[in-house]
Amino acid sequence: MIAPPSRLTGTELDIYPINALPKNGHADPSGLPMTVKVLLEGLLRLSELGVSDDRSVTALATWPAPPPKDAQLPFLPGRARCGGPGGDAIGDEARR
Repeated sequence: MIAPPSRLTGTELDIYPINALPKNGHADPSGLPMTVKVLLEGLLRLSELGVSDDRSVTALATWPAPPPKDAQLPFLPGRARCGGPGGDAIGDEARR
C-alpha cells in the first residue's frame, strides 16, 4: 500500500493523507498546487482499489517533472460542479 487511509476523527470517513507519502519513499507533496494535491489524494484512493499504481502516484507527486511513459492519471470524480444558465449545480455521482 502506498499510503494507508486514516479515519477522520468523529466520523466514519476515511482520508488518504498525502503528507504520509515521504514516509513511504515518495516525494514530499507539500509544495504542490492545491489542484494537484486533490488529484493526488484521489489517485491514492484509486491505488487502494487497484485502479492506479505506485508509478502513477510517484509521477504526480513529483509534478511538474515529466512522467514516465507508462504513468496514468485516472480521473474519476465523485462530485461534479456544473454551471449553466440557470445557475450552478453540484451533484454526487453514484459509483460501485
